[in-house]
Amino acid sequence: LLALDLEWGNKKSLYIGMTTSFMPLGCIFGALFSEAITNKYGRRGSFIFLDILCLIGSAIGLIASVWAFLIWRLIIGFSVGATSVLLPLYIFEMSPKSIRGKLGTYFQISITIGLFLSFLLAWPLPTEENFESSSNLIKNYWRFLFAFPVLFAIIRIINLVVFFKHDTPRSYL
Repeated sequence: LLALDLEWGNKKSLYIGMTTSFMPLGCIFGALFSEAITNKYGRRGSFIFLDILCLIGSAIGLIASVWAFLIWRLIIGFSVGATSVLLPLYIFEMSPKSIRGKLGTYFQISITIGLFLSFLLAWPLPTEENFESSSNLIKNYWRFLFAFPVLFAIIRIINLVVFFKHDTPRSYL
């Protein structure tokens, strides 16, 4: 579907490979640079920085271009990789010792629910066989899916700015 909309043509296999690899590549770099980000901005500031990066990446992803799409995958991957390192650290530093294990479990369950939700949201996407007969709304549904992370980034930014105004005690050391 995306290959048809972005007009990948005879380079479809190449772009599918690049598309598949750019997200994990971004995750690797995000995980590797998460310490530098948190040292510069603190835990709370790092989340705000990564959410703004997610907003920028999602805006880039809405452009119907192969290279914009690949850059989107790399930026979102970076944000996901860094968040995957920093969020358990934040939970550990902010939660009482008696419930840390539970909160870590909730973090893992939320990842699983997010993966399941992504599969459910992708269900209406047309296949190559029925792409031409699909409505324009369904043909452009992939743009909604790429903009969907914006909702969670905005929610987290609002929570961090309004409710969680303090950084973790360890980030001040």
